[in-house]
Amino acid sequence: MKKTILAAALTAALAGSGSAFAASFEDELAAIKARLNQLEQQVKAQNQVIREKDREIAELRQTTEQNGGGTGEWFSGIEIGGVVEVEAGWSDPYEGDNTS
Repeated sequence: MKKTILAAALTAALAGSGSAFAASFEDELAAIKARLNQLEQQVKAQNQVIREKDREIAELRQTTEQNGGGTGEWFSGIEIGGVVEVEAGWSDPYEGDNTS
């Protein structure tokens, strides 16, 4: 009789914990699905930004090509210059030949 009562109590305890486990599993699954949806929305938003930046780059490239293939205005005021310096020397020692 004691074994029967113990078995019934154990079965009831396991059945109750099984439903609690199932509920926590369902809650965790719902949280994972919500996080997945949030991440998918972030990816969509980032993809839109990337497409917009690609469009801007294409427009800039087209504008550059229309302006002479790279002769843009940003360096039209730049001037390159330089200098060449030549030195000469002369020596007249007391003994020996002059050198230059």
